Amino acid sequence: MGNFSKSPLDVLKDNIDNGYVGLHVEQGVPVLDRDLNLLGDLIMARLRSVVGRYIGDGVPDAATTFNIAPVSPAAADDFMISAGGAGVFLAGGMEMSISASIRYKAQPGGVPALSTSGPRTDTIYLDTFTDEVGADPVIKLDNPDDVGMRTSVRRKPNWVVRVAEGVDVTTSPPGALPAAPFGHTYTPLALLARPAGGAAITAAMLKDLRRKNMSFALLEQRIQTLERLLAPVITSFTPQTVRPAQTSPITITGRNFQVGTPQVLLGDTQAIVDLAASTDTSLVVRPPLGTRPGTWPLKVRNDVGEVTALQNITVLALSAPSFVAAGTQITPKQQRVGNAITINGLNLSLVNKITFNAAAPVVAQPTDILGQNNSQIQVRIPDAVVPNLTAINVTLAIEGAVLADGSPVPLATTVDTVQVQPASAPFFNGFTGAGSQISPTSQRINNNVTLKGQNFGSGSPKPTVTFNASPTPVSAAPGDITVTAPDGAGQQTISVRVPVGLPTGAGVTVTVTVAGWSATSTEVLTVLPAV
Repeated sequence: MGNFSKSPLDVLKDNIDNGYVGLHVEQGVPVLDRDLNLLGDLIMARLRSVVGRYIGDGVPDAATTFNIAPVSPAAADDFMISAGGAGVFLAGGMEMSISASIRYKAQPGGVPALSTSGPRTDTIYLDTFTDEVGADPVIKLDNPDDVGMRTSVRRKPNWVVRVAEGVDVTTSPPGALPAAPFGHTYTPLALLARPAGGAAITAAMLKDLRRKNMSFALLEQRIQTLERLLAPVITSFTPQTVRPAQTSPITITGRNFQVGTPQVLLGDTQAIVDLAASTDTSLVVRPPLGTRPGTWPLKVRNDVGEVTALQNITVLALSAPSFVAAGTQITPKQQRVGNAITINGLNLSLVNKITFNAAAPVVAQPTDILGQNNSQIQVRIPDAVVPNLTAINVTLAIEGAVLADGSPVPLATTVDTVQVQPASAPFFNGFTGAGSQISPTSQRINNNVTLKGQNFGSGSPKPTVTFNASPTPVSAAPGDITVTAPDGAGQQTISVRVPVGLPTGAGVTVTVTVAGWSATSTEVLTVLPAV
């Protein structure tokens, strides 16, 4: 035993138990052997811990080092510890050496005799530790060439193979080996399944538990082999020209697409993978709205690797939304809050933001969009739009879409406007055929027609009714207007005399105004001459 102020092993244990990983020696103070010893011991302990935790225990190749085998002739209370192969074994972060095969019972220092009774399963394990060496004829620890006395001792790796009888570390939950003393590491080497009757140990009773091929060089070779076998492979894809957010998918054929979760990149943009429709040999993907136009490499990734297709994929630019000629861009031109208008144009299928440009602009919610295709959008006027006699226009956007230079796809704003009315504003019934709004659809001057709709007022004050003749509209006299009360469905009618002054033979629409809000029929009245 070396001459120490305090056992280095005890000092190391105390410091590790308190979470210390290093020390700094101060100047102008006595230098203690335990500080110097602890400095090296902490480094070694930390290194052993990291190697043991992240690399593990085992032999560097497929060698038989520390393999457990029967002795010859077979015995019930002994077995052979092999030194075959590299002769080294990594255990507890230290490399253990065995220079020659040795019997269990012949190990230096002696080991407990084995019980031969059964049936039971034993675990044969390697106990690794370091021993203190105080004398060495080669190293000459007594320093005969200078001070003539021993100034230090050495630590040397050592091992003993032991047996935990009746313990099977492979069960669930696993059996527990005895608690290892501080500085020792226990590593399972083999299972010994003893039958009843004290039979001699045979190869059939032994199961090897050693980890093999721990060499990083071999590990790299195995990983490269796995990558070649499991990395994705692209044989083809179609189509090779696409547009962002197109509904028809890209189909990629190949293999190993379901080794983990696949990813597909169009340049730097991650495509949308339809996992439900994809298989290990076929990927179904779609270019997202934000895919940048251009010609890009198509890549497939899985949990093992990445591959790039031999051909590039071409992403065409999206066309900005636009409108038909002014006058038919929005119908109807008057609409109540909560009811729909129709926007007519081109490239409307991907529009995902509709803004009503009121004094306080309001963006329609996805639930407000009632129908959408490339030439038409039916959108409900959101409740948040404040009704106003001043008509407003509408702006369309494809948010998230970009041009080839990365800039956003331009907005489009209608020339046409819509007057947003309150829910209480008058309106004609939807046109479903002749007479659905005006009945009859042809009438002589000084004869009555019936207008059909809702919110035509209570009759006091009476609504105004205007026949929209060109060039001069003509209003009916108040005394010529009779309003019915709403029925159970809210339907009302107005009976009104066709006024004198209208040009005959002409077709005119009719406007009803109540409390400042107006509704104009889409059905036309043909004016006939008076009798």
